[in-house]
Amino acid sequence: MICTQRKDGYKLESTTLTGWAAHGWREAIPILEHFGEHHLVERYSKILDRIKESVDRHLRLGNHYAAGFKTESSKIGLKGKPRQIEAESQVCLIISNLIDPERAKRVLSLVAQKLGTQFGTLNFAPAYPQVTTDGFTESIDSPGTGRNSTIVTDIIAKIIWAETIAGRGDEAYKLLGQISPLARNSSQSTYGIEPYIVADSAFGPVHPRFGQGVSGWSSSGAGSLWLVIIERILGVQPVLGGLKIDPCLPKDWRQVEVTRQFRGADYHIRIQNPFRVSKGIDRIIVDGVRLTGNVIRPFARGSHFVEVTLG
Repeated sequence: MICTQRKDGYKLESTTLTGWAAHGWREAIPILEHFGEHHLVERYSKILDRIKESVDRHLRLGNHYAAGFKTESSKIGLKGKPRQIEAESQVCLIISNLIDPERAKRVLSLVAQKLGTQFGTLNFAPAYPQVTTDGFTESIDSPGTGRNSTIVTDIIAKIIWAETIAGRGDEAYKLLGQISPLARNSSQSTYGIEPYIVADSAFGPVHPRFGQGVSGWSSSGAGSLWLVIIERILGVQPVLGGLKIDPCLPKDWRQVEVTRQFRGADYHIRIQNPFRVSKGIDRIIVDGVRLTGNVIRPFARGSHFVEVTLG
């Protein structure tokens, strides 16, 4: 696990940091392979295997995972305690491929059940009941504000990402709809900020202004949402070898089109879903030629038409 050491010896082993570190190593492996660094590929692959085994052995709490360790013997996420289940720590394990696909679906269902609200998914629950100065394991925010059991847009973007990995397009789109300013216009008296702005967060259910948006103009969540819409729901992803196509759509979407500029060329992509599935590609045709696989090798210039059929 990734550890944070304090001067007094107090230690936090963070599931979230562990997951993002693993994701970074996993993303580096194709690049290292490309440049012939095979010894590093082998080294990082072994590290990832050890981390995956350690996560299952040390962090698993029934159907979900602890957010980390408060001390050597005390996990964050014990029953009856604040922060019993934390969304970001769960989904980072899915994004970094540290838990198997079937368990990932169960974890996501539990996150929806325990943390879902009509205004979006909470970052964790229950809330810490009071403010403390220990920002590592407690909260510097009062209950339902800041990051103390609130609706955080950047974290919801990560949950949407995890849902698309699990192939749950309907669930991903539902999450997007809950926090979209377009959807919140119908409850503008609750949302409380400009109807065209993505809020950084919203007050949680333990706060008297539950659902009200906070910090619209300084939001880091807008960029995160844009990326998951383009790269995870529509599935147009820049990768080392070119432009990867891997959509995860709501099942009732029959067709969607997107234009993407990439490495000097324009790609006009039409995704058709005749079989009403969320994920899985039947065929990709680029400028009339059927593609093998789902990565389009980059063109140097020009406009190119891409037809994608799910199935």
